[in-house]
Amino acid sequence: MVVKPLKTQTVLTIIAIVMIAVAIAISIIFGTPQITQKATRPAETLTSPLGQAGYKRVSIGIIPTIDSIPFIIAEKEGLFGKYGLDVEVTTFSSARERDAAMEAGRIEVAINDPVTSIILISRGSGAKIVSLLLGQIPSDGVFYILAPPNTSYGLEGLRSIAISRNTIIEFITDKMLELLRINTSIEYIDVPSIPVRYQLLIEGKIQAATLPDPWGTMALLNGARLLARDDQFDVSISISTILASKNLLSREDAEEILRSLVKALNEALSLYKRDPQRYADLIYQRLQIPQALAGKYLPSWGGEVAPYPRSNFEMVAQWLYRKGLIQSIPSYDESVLFREGERIS
Repeated sequence: MVVKPLKTQTVLTIIAIVMIAVAIAISIIFGTPQITQKATRPAETLTSPLGQAGYKRVSIGIIPTIDSIPFIIAEKEGLFGKYGLDVEVTTFSSARERDAAMEAGRIEVAINDPVTSIILISRGSGAKIVSLLLGQIPSDGVFYILAPPNTSYGLEGLRSIAISRNTIIEFITDKMLELLRINTSIEYIDVPSIPVRYQLLIEGKIQAATLPDPWGTMALLNGARLLARDDQFDVSISISTILASKNLLSREDAEEILRSLVKALNEALSLYKRDPQRYADLIYQRLQIPQALAGKYLPSWGGEVAPYPRSNFEMVAQWLYRKGLIQSIPSYDESVLFREGERIS
């Protein structure tokens, strides 16, 4: 009678030991592949290594224009992660949505242009121009003044040009006419939408229009007549910028983050220059390039992300001041992070 309980206890003890041993074995056997899987994760996931120690997080806003090319290539090739950045890229359908997101603190870095950048800076936003993005050389990011097909007049005969008022489009149009010494009075017709402006031009419903690429190239392929283009001058007029928010700039590691960002973007541009065709499908998928241009057009980009030139800043700021869009001209040194003459990377 005494032995039976002892045997039951012994059996239970043996079962417990076996269960523990099995649990340890399962842990050893099935734990190892999980560690290996993390170590061999595909490189492309490093484009946004969320939450991983050592990566510096930054949120970026882009719009589907040519200026976005280095951002989408850097994202595809995992270059942000390579330079220690945990990047979240958001694509906005319009510049207005992008600017609202920055002012609301939803993004910290954005593709922009000097006109909008200087207006935001002059309003006391605390933002700064990080660098020049597109436009280091005049042939990058071309803008055109075009006449409809089957016309014969030149710039001197123009009475009106369709533009987008108080934007980089109006600034570029003004500067081209100024450099060409066109002194006749020309009315500006406000047509903010680029596709609408293009269609009005092709249909001959306006006398002329200012269009950026790729719409300018498509207009020329469809019979529009060239009156002027901004790469015919010795100076770059159409420049885009990278803008950083006050929230980002207040961080101690802000400059380090932005230098790393520029390195990633310039490496992406090197890849694009080496083989643009490799990224053709990606570019047509992510950017607002009309499908009618497929196989006929790929954006050229000869320059790199570089310090923003003082001459362009002053030219744009003075234009904005004359038009009453800013109350005073801000300081270049206080408005630009990577200034002319400095090395970014």
